[in-house]
Amino acid sequence: MPDEVRRTGKMRFRKLERTEHSVTRPLWEKIFTDDTEKFLDYYYTVKTKDNEIYAAENEQGELCSMLQLNPYRMKMGQSEFLSHYIIAVATRPEYRKQGLMRELLNRSMGDMYQCGEAFTFLMPAAEVIYRPFDFRFIYNQRQGWVDGFAGGKGQFEMRKAVSSDCGQIAVFARKQLAGYSVYAIRDAAYYECMLKEQTSENGGVMLILDQGITVGVFAYAYEGTYEIREPLIEAGYEDAFREAVYHLTQEEGSAVKCYGYEGDLEYLVLKPNIMVRVLHPEQVLVQMRVREALDVRFNIIDFIIKENNVCVHLQAEKGEYIKVSMAETNSKADAISIAALTSLMFGYLEVDEILLEEGVSISEAGAAQLRKMEPLSKIFLNEVV
Repeated sequence: MPDEVRRTGKMRFRKLERTEHSVTRPLWEKIFTDDTEKFLDYYYTVKTKDNEIYAAENEQGELCSMLQLNPYRMKMGQSEFLSHYIIAVATRPEYRKQGLMRELLNRSMGDMYQCGEAFTFLMPAAEVIYRPFDFRFIYNQRQGWVDGFAGGKGQFEMRKAVSSDCGQIAVFARKQLAGYSVYAIRDAAYYECMLKEQTSENGGVMLILDQGITVGVFAYAYEGTYEIREPLIEAGYEDAFREAVYHLTQEEGSAVKCYGYEGDLEYLVLKPNIMVRVLHPEQVLVQMRVREALDVRFNIIDFIIKENNVCVHLQAEKGEYIKVSMAETNSKADAISIAALTSLMFGYLEVDEILLEEGVSISEAGAAQLRKMEPLSKIFLNEVV
């Protein structure tokens, strides 16, 4: 039997051919009922051109469960690499609680591991679904409200972006994100896709210009009320952003829900938003610096990706990037789970919190070494599809 097809019981698991991707739309429509026909027309025209879809089919060849992987070029530390965003994990109600999702997740993660991807990520419907697969939150999204005001100075130009603006927007975005540890790379193609996505949601991408120079950009959608996603605003132009909100709504003092804005928001909430499953921990570790000289060995425990069950030796002088060497597990070394290591590497929890939450038993000397590592904690991940 070909490697791409696996049967478990009466189910057939496989990765679909690109020409078959459209057959998954009825299942999407059945499960994700809030999504509009206009949005799905966009998704199945644009996103499924280059994504991967894993499927579980019954003996009659009917689609029972699916999982989709959307590709993103990621920046992490000093490196760029391909990663996949997991979306549309769906199972027909009559086939739930039969392990279909588990099989699709394990298979897709195994394939991503074999392709050398550092991690995969998702926005969970519920955290409890993905914790058993060693996904952990790494990013809290800032959510709140921003008030628009007319301003009256008239010095800024506010307009909807068009396709020819995407290169300019990408240059601006890369500048704004330069200080971040982890984010999806925003090139012209990224913003071309964003324009189409937001248009499918009755919105667009708004540009803020000062004498023809881009000083702000944000995505917006309209479903009875406006919503704004990940505004990138040049320092010192925060009031211009509020003017742009007024320009969008044409209502003085209008309050608009805003997601992923690093500036001031009313009724601010930090919502756990993105979970990561590390596939190649060594690729993440080498992007980290240390506060003090580091020399430590510990065994990684990974019950899903068996290849990760190794002893890693981490070394670095103060301020340097970590050097990683791997060997067979060492009975004298401390052990840490891949999930706990994920929380550590991305700085979502402090070392003591990780040890408590994950039930990890590490010597005091080992914990002291781990505290020397500078996590990749400045993260900007607001991808939706």
